[in-house]
Amino acid sequence: MYSFSSPKILKGAFDATLARDGSKWLLVTPKGNGFLETRQLAHLNHSTASPDAITWSDGNRPCFWFDSDWDRQPQPWSDLLEALLTIEPKAPLRRTGRTQKMTAELGGERDAVEVEVMVDEDELCKVCFYCGDFDSDRLGAETYPKIEGDGFTSTYSCGSCTSLSLEARNAERSKRI
Repeated sequence: MYSFSSPKILKGAFDATLARDGSKWLLVTPKGNGFLETRQLAHLNHSTASPDAITWSDGNRPCFWFDSDWDRQPQPWSDLLEALLTIEPKAPLRRTGRTQKMTAELGGERDAVEVEVMVDEDELCKVCFYCGDFDSDRLGAETYPKIEGDGFTSTYSCGSCTSLSLEARNAERSKRI
């Protein structure tokens, strides 16, 4: 899992990583801690997530419209996109050069920037398809096994859901849809 920190993201106090949950792109912490209420820090394509197929760049990398719920909240830090674009040594996202108007309940109309994901699928934090839990890079934690798909279309299952019957797993999934 590729994790990073930035003084522009929670003042660099916590590492962060990208996760993909279906068509939702998320900024999460790579492991739980006692300070944050949730591991999810931001939904990066808040107004633009859709069940449609992934859009691909010429370099065969996934793209999405960056319209984060983080930037719509009044907070002392701002411009999450700029923070993610300047991560060293490897920025997890890159601008494609395209923009489009987005409208959301919070924050109204604004320009969304299309970004290309520059990390590989195996560098993302895995999300359980059924219950939505995030895997962890904590020492000794088991990574979530792939249940189907290839590359950025893969889906994963946590150990708890894998041990359930198919009916029980689907019941977990229906709670989050």
